[in-house]
Amino acid sequence: MENQAPYAIVDPDYTPVQVAAILARRAAELAKPLEETAHGRLLHLLAFQLGQERYAIDVAHVLEIYPPQPFTAVPRTPDFVVGIFNARGRFLSVMDLPTVLGLPQRSQPAAGQIVVVQVAGIEVGFLADVVEDVLMMFDVEIEPPLTAVSEDMAPFIRGVAPGLRAILDLNALFHHKRLIVYEE
Repeated sequence: MENQAPYAIVDPDYTPVQVAAILARRAAELAKPLEETAHGRLLHLLAFQLGQERYAIDVAHVLEIYPPQPFTAVPRTPDFVVGIFNARGRFLSVMDLPTVLGLPQRSQPAAGQIVVVQVAGIEVGFLADVVEDVLMMFDVEIEPPLTAVSEDMAPFIRGVAPGLRAILDLNALFHHKRLIVYEE
C-alpha cells in the first residue's frame, strides 16, 4: 500500500490505463473556457444601484470597492466631482455618476460605497448607493438599450442585462468631452 499514489482510483471494472483515459477526457473537458461555448462570450459585470436605478459595469475596470468613506470637497471642480478621498495613500477623485449621466439631481450625493475603476489610464472612484453582486452572463443575453433613454445618457449605455439593469460603457463615458480636463 505504501507504493500507491495517495489519491489513486481503484476500481475493479477499469484498468489503470482506462482510468487514466477517463481522467484525461474529463480534464480536457473542464479545461475548455466557457467563452468557446455556443452561448457567446462570458461577461463578468459588477451590479450596483444608484437611487432606484440598477446598473452594471465590466468587472475588468474595477480595482477596489471601499465602504462609505469621508471625502473632501475640492473647490472649483466640475459639478460631477463630489470630492477626493484617501485610497491607501493615493488621493482619488470621487464622481457622482447621476450628475455625469444627466439623471435628476439628488439633494446630496449618496454616502454609499466607493467603486474605484480604471479606464483609459484614469483611476477614479464613483459613488454607488449599493454594490449588489458580480453577475456572469453571456454577451448574447444583452438587449439593446431602451429607446426611452435620455439623449445625455444614450452614448454611455451598452445595453440592458436581464432584470432591466443598464450596462454602462465606461470607455465611452471616460472619453466624453465633458470628463476630459484640459490644463490651461
